[in-house]
Amino acid sequence: MTEPQLPVGYRLELNIPDFLYLLRPDGSRVGVFHAWSWTKEAVEAAAEQDVEGPSQSDKRTGDDS
Repeated sequence: MTEPQLPVGYRLELNIPDFLYLLRPDGSRVGVFHAWSWTKEAVEAAAEQDVEGPSQSDKRTGDDS
């Protein structure tokens, strides 16, 4: 499998056996993927969504609880 094309600073890390972490440039976690079933497309999509931030439809209005 080819390596995913990630935004600058994003990286993949195999931290716990069987789990692959997608990390931001600051080291915080974006997502967790099962090491045996992840796809390049799923990782790239998660990174892209994180860079773009929440869409207008994802943003909650009013209450922050």
